[in-house]
Amino acid sequence: MNDRFENPSDNETVPANEGKHIDELLAIMRTIQERKDRKEEPVPRDVHPKQHGCIRAELSVEPGLPEAYRRGVFSRERTFAALVRFSNAKQRDDRLPDGHGMAIKLVGVEGLRLLEDECDATTQDFVLIDHPVFFASDAADLVPLMKDFQHLMIGGMTGKLRTVLKAMFSSDHRYRLLRRMGAKRPDNPLEVQYWSTTPIRFGEGAAKFSLLPRIATP
Repeated sequence: MNDRFENPSDNETVPANEGKHIDELLAIMRTIQERKDRKEEPVPRDVHPKQHGCIRAELSVEPGLPEAYRRGVFSRERTFAALVRFSNAKQRDDRLPDGHGMAIKLVGVEGLRLLEDECDATTQDFVLIDHPVFFASDAADLVPLMKDFQHLMIGGMTGKLRTVLKAMFSSDHRYRLLRRMGAKRPDNPLEVQYWSTTPIRFGEGAAKFSLLPRIATP
């Protein structure tokens, strides 16, 4: 959120070798992009390439929020302009099961920024998927799955087959979660619930967000 970052919560811990694992993930993604994605035209996004649409919206902070929720953009009653993108995680055919995303960019947000190269930005992003938990708990947990994904995308036939079988039948908790996440076939991306995948700074603590549709009846 937009609270100050100089004194992060004492409850936050950084996993050992997190920087190294992030570098590994970036190297895997770059390899896939260079050896596969850049052969397509136009070059696709590495994740969530299929979008259902981008819409203009408004996010209104309602009056009377309890004090515990008055943090960052929710600190007072106001309305933000927003841009929202709905997408598939990987499938280009909407009839196939997949995970689905909802990304929200608020416009006109004041306050300090965590990233030095975005210190003058006036936007804030919320990234959500249609599953309550992500399939990896941290960067280290994600590295083995991304290595399998690399085999699937640019490996030989043996590596591709091994990865497909693992994805279908492995008892590893990460693959079980991945199967649940990727099994959805929503009829309408506007009628499903979305969750943020990781906690974010919220005052002196942390929070996850969820968006639940409310269909207006005539």
